[in-house]
Amino acid sequence: MEREIVTAQAGKLSVDTRAGFCGDVVIGDKDATTTLRLNIFSAVAANENLLTGVAPVLDAFPSVETAARAALADELRTGSRVREFIEFHAEELGLPFIGETLAAFTAGAMPADALVAALAVESLVFHVTDEGQLAYWVDFAVDANHSDEVLAVRFDADSVFTGAIDWES
Repeated sequence: MEREIVTAQAGKLSVDTRAGFCGDVVIGDKDATTTLRLNIFSAVAANENLLTGVAPVLDAFPSVETAARAALADELRTGSRVREFIEFHAEELGLPFIGETLAAFTAGAMPADALVAALAVESLVFHVTDEGQLAYWVDFAVDANHSDEVLAVRFDADSVFTGAIDWES
């Protein structure tokens, strides 16, 4: 069975309630758009109450992206995961732009926000938590042409950052 999600940011999406949804979508308006891979897991698609929570997140995606980037910048300033992710791409994959950008940040010549701005949004993934609640994550990549590695920034159904940033491939 198909269900339709109607959003201001992504338009109309037809979601198979058994298989879920996976495809590239354009989110935004005439002034600014982002193309990303949207995944709605089948457990979300099969539950009408959970599926209705997808459209508000899509409509608020500019704010969601801003919150995700802020979480990445904060982790870059205070933790090691984002730095290690960027170092890996600079060193192991030979991406000089990323290495130069990280060096500028380390030297204090660039704020964390500017370094995080170099990361591209790859996907938005909706899933069901162990508690049966809707949740999602936003994947960020250095360069999708060279690596399938991403940083997944996780949010609850209310778009509150859960504190989790995972390095995945």
